Amino acid sequence: MPQFINGGEGHIFIQVIAPSGNSIRGVVLMMPPLFEELNKSRRMHSLQARQLASHGIVSVLPDFHGIGDSEGSLYTASDQIWKADLANVLRWVADAFGGQTVNVFAMRSAALFCGMLIEMGFSMSSLTLWSPIERGSKLVRDLFRQAMISARNQGNSTINSKELKARMLQAGSVEISGYLLPAGLITQIENLTLPKSLPSHVDSSWFDVRSTVDPVGPPVREPARVSCWRESGNRVDYSVIQGPPFWHTSEISVVPELIDRTTSALRERMVA
Repeated sequence: MPQFINGGEGHIFIQVIAPSGNSIRGVVLMMPPLFEELNKSRRMHSLQARQLASHGIVSVLPDFHGIGDSEGSLYTASDQIWKADLANVLRWVADAFGGQTVNVFAMRSAALFCGMLIEMGFSMSSLTLWSPIERGSKLVRDLFRQAMISARNQGNSTINSKELKARMLQAGSVEISGYLLPAGLITQIENLTLPKSLPSHVDSSWFDVRSTVDPVGPPVREPARVSCWRESGNRVDYSVIQGPPFWHTSEISVVPELIDRTTSALRERMVA
């Protein structure tokens, strides 16, 4: 059920994938990752949402301002516009599915939006993460690394990411992977982080996807955020799943085990 709703500035696109019957167990807000990772992950998001629908769970997939099929461009985007988009999506979900628990799902850079939800006082029922990016500064470093590689492939063999950033500050914008990004937005993204703490009632499932997993080797070291949340009293289930990093593989890839494990975790949360 695709449709447009009012956003912070212009209309934003949302896709709703719901069960075929009238019985709804809960709602999942699937926040979009940024840039090319959104396009690479569309297939996984769709498969996940459809499997959830088969278990009576509604998925709401919004595209924020300048992302995907929504109006605007990244050049006119800002963290405040995205925050307003989120607020409007939450109001729409409340009107459409009032009384239902709302669980938040975030993949990669979408995890950086979780802090906005907490700032708004939104009472999420649970949080599900797929290989989250914990700091916006890391995302920005990766973007400039991509731009540096592209520049070198075009013959500028000596340029580095520091020089690219200096050029951006001077010009007020920079083009990375086909996206024209204003310097202000880059700075705002750099300042976004995965929250250091969660509301006391929020439990979470954190899934990291690795190309290779040694079944007989030592246990994978958990991210520091996982320990931090647990120390604050939140239940955090951490898992590593073997599969291709589908958000940047050259061909569209899927990780069926990730979808199955996510569905099981969300069903458990909605029963608890």
